[in-house]
Amino acid sequence: MKILKGVNSLCKQYADEIGVRPEQIYLFVGERRYRFLKAFTIAPADMLPLTVLDFDGRTCAPAIAQGYRDGARAVQEYINYILTMPESMIRHEVRLVAEQMSSSQSASRGK
Repeated sequence: MKILKGVNSLCKQYADEIGVRPEQIYLFVGERRYRFLKAFTIAPADMLPLTVLDFDGRTCAPAIAQGYRDGARAVQEYINYILTMPESMIRHEVRLVAEQMSSSQSASRGK
C-alpha cells in the first residue's frame, strides 16, 4: 500500500500540473511502468460493538450482515467511479530519471 500511495501521489501531482486526470499518467522508472490505481477499502463506518471473543450468533450475525453492507457500499462506490471514466483517454508518459551529481556536489555531501 505504501508504494501504491506514493505512485498515486506522483500521478496526481503530474496530472494537476498539466490539467489531466491521474489515470492518464504513466510513470516510467527505469524499465518499470507504474500508473494510478484507484484503491478502496471495505471497513465499517462505525466501530462494531463486538470484541474478538464474541462468538454468540445473536451478536455476531448483525455484525456479519453489516460487513456485507459495507462491502456492497464500497463496491458500488467503485462502480460509480468507473462509470465516470471516459471511454478513452490520452496517455501521458512521465519518465523519472536519476540526476547525476557533479564531483563537487558529491564531495560536499560526504561532509
